[in-house]
Amino acid sequence: MLTINNYSKPIYIMFDYNLPNDLKLDNNKYNKNGLIFILTSWYKTDKVFKIININNEYDITILANTFEEKIFFEKKTKNVLFCNHNAFLNENKYNIYDSIVKKYDLVIDSAFHAYKNVNIAKKIKNTLHIGYFKYILINTNDKVIPNFGVLANFKNGEYIKLDKTLINIYYNQSLMGGLFSECEGACFASSQYLLSGLPVISIKSRGGRDIWYNENNSIICENNEDSVYEAVELAKSKLISGEFNRVKIRELHLKQMDEHRNTLINYINTRFLEENININDIKKQLAFF
Repeated sequence: MLTINNYSKPIYIMFDYNLPNDLKLDNNKYNKNGLIFILTSWYKTDKVFKIININNEYDITILANTFEEKIFFEKKTKNVLFCNHNAFLNENKYNIYDSIVKKYDLVIDSAFHAYKNVNIAKKIKNTLHIGYFKYILINTNDKVIPNFGVLANFKNGEYIKLDKTLINIYYNQSLMGGLFSECEGACFASSQYLLSGLPVISIKSRGGRDIWYNENNSIICENNEDSVYEAVELAKSKLISGEFNRVKIRELHLKQMDEHRNTLINYINTRFLEENININDIKKQLAFF
């Protein structure tokens, strides 16, 4: 959770999963005269409606990851912004390092769970997997550890968590990034790839990662092994020809991130109508993931 104290009243920005199980905000922790922004972790989640209803004494605004979600949320609440949570990644944690030698055709940074659909890329043998376990497994069938490529998180059979610096190095050892879930949230890994200058291979998806894609930074393929393989081969040729340019991929993403940060700041300024606010300082704080 992020708290911004540049204004006379505090600003709180948090994910829907940052709240306790009962979804109740702690009266001793949050100023009721401030503004609370809820980032949504899943596509069109009803959880945010419950948060608003339980905490109706607070001024809460939903930050929707897509324009379609904005319309969905506005059916039940008035305070909604189209402001994708990937805009709040720390762009300084993910960079392009031309000195790092490429070792992998594809990197897949995904939770080791079935909904991530990573086995669809099994025809890409030169794949690096970065992963984590999202929650305590109730159904062991939901645990999916790929049986192809290289597993970065395992050493001598034991799982190890990777820090962001090492993850960025792994990205730079790869030609492109892959994401194959049909539905989730906006997916941080997607924007992390782009900030590292990697073009993205993705199936058609819902949740918000797709708003960052365009013909210059991604290939959207069908949900089958052959289509993924063909997309990877096409991306290789585009990297060789320069149609996919790593520097431009990063620069375009930074520009789009800034647009979303401005959306939030302009909304806050409209609500508080305060002068002499250091916008650059607020933007630096917004780079907090």
